[in-house]
Amino acid sequence: MSKESRSLELQLDTILPAITQAVGGKSAAKDDLLHRFTKRYVGNTPAPLSSNATEQFVTDIAQAWHFVQERKSSRPLISFEEALLEENGRQLPTTVVRVLLDDKPFIVDSLRQALLRSGATIKAVRNTVLFSGRRKPGAAKDSLGRFGELADLATKSDDDFSAESFCSITCARWESERSKGIESELRDSLNHVSAAVGNYKEMTSAAANLRRNLLTNAEYLPVSEENVAESIEFIGWLIDNHFTFLGYEKYRIREKSGESIIELEPGSLLGVSRYKSQLRSQTKVSSLPGAAADFISRPKLLSFAKSSKRSKVHRPAYYDYVLIKEFDKAGQVTHMHRFLGLYTSSVYFREALSIPLIRKKVSRALENSGYTKNGHNMKDLMQVINTFPRDELFQISSRSLLDIAVGITKIRDTGTSKLFVRKDFYGRFVSCLVYIPRELFNTKSRVAIQSLLQARLQAEDVDFNTYLSESSQARIHLVFKVPTIRALKI
Repeated sequence: MSKESRSLELQLDTILPAITQAVGGKSAAKDDLLHRFTKRYVGNTPAPLSSNATEQFVTDIAQAWHFVQERKSSRPLISFEEALLEENGRQLPTTVVRVLLDDKPFIVDSLRQALLRSGATIKAVRNTVLFSGRRKPGAAKDSLGRFGELADLATKSDDDFSAESFCSITCARWESERSKGIESELRDSLNHVSAAVGNYKEMTSAAANLRRNLLTNAEYLPVSEENVAESIEFIGWLIDNHFTFLGYEKYRIREKSGESIIELEPGSLLGVSRYKSQLRSQTKVSSLPGAAADFISRPKLLSFAKSSKRSKVHRPAYYDYVLIKEFDKAGQVTHMHRFLGLYTSSVYFREALSIPLIRKKVSRALENSGYTKNGHNMKDLMQVINTFPRDELFQISSRSLLDIAVGITKIRDTGTSKLFVRKDFYGRFVSCLVYIPRELFNTKSRVAIQSLLQARLQAEDVDFNTYLSESSQARIHLVFKVPTIRALKI
């Protein structure tokens, strides 16, 4: 046992009697269960040193203990409790959000984002997994299961002990009348999490089946062998932990009265797509935005897009779409599969030439640059592309990538400020790469640039990322959601 772990255990041992006095004393077995719960709940958090904080610590544990005592169903338990938090010597009024549900991925991140969307100010997050054995009223003593009163805790899950995620999130106190709306937002997020996690295997299986179909029908596909091979490898790359599959939709494309129709296949919705209320069962291809209609009609296997909706699961980013088409033996498109999700964090740190399909786009840009292979200019260009925002690499055309990347190499370390603008292919977003001298970059300058561009573009929302390296320039990447983008001239 490490010195830190031993110190923490000694601190807990000093407050266990106070916890027992507050909520225990019913029996030695129950007190032992309380003590095991306390150590699991506290985790690696040091016990407070001041008397006020210690009292609050004991009260928090007592309330948490009462909260987890009974589960009647798989519906998440949610409560709001008023408390005090010692912060910089002051007693801060807080609202503690407690949530108990079956353990699954993305819970903590999704709860945090739901609270932030609701305007909450988060002060502290405590999360643990309880391996709970519960007993229904009247059941035999050795009969344990998922629901009922808490009877025992284990160190891992098995047939008798189920994994439960228990979160306590302390926020600056809000008025009690806000709690109903906040609870609704929390439950909505948890419903999205459950849908995505519950259908994850089905979604990855759909992608794997498409990959097999492309392999089987490669000779009939109206694209080059190289494009087929890259597309097949890309789908495998997505499945290999590079894409968090959150939703799925399947569409049939057919002719009706001389016009192409796209129809949502009944029962095809998986994951968060089940909560998309705006989906139409049937749409004329000609009524779609130009880029979407163009993709359906063109002999192209894959396309990428950004959704106009933010994810309620894991990260609050706009969903990424991966669109994959199927063709018949005559080379006519028959189906479109739309996968909804988020690229995993590892994607944002990989070299551009290591990503299937993207590497072909990058290679074309490098070849068309006219620079000598392994020459200084080519190395500069490759360095710019490797640090290019990954979301941009998926969205941008090879020609635009070359134009912007060459433009960036020309202003590197010159002290010049420059703006590079790209309209989203599907007509939802405007992407702006802003380069300014590093010594001028700070939050104030970033906000000023962001506000100016947002007003000029009449954007309703914006995401930003900043990038600082050994270069003398700072990069600000701003992505604006622009409702009037079709009328926008850039």
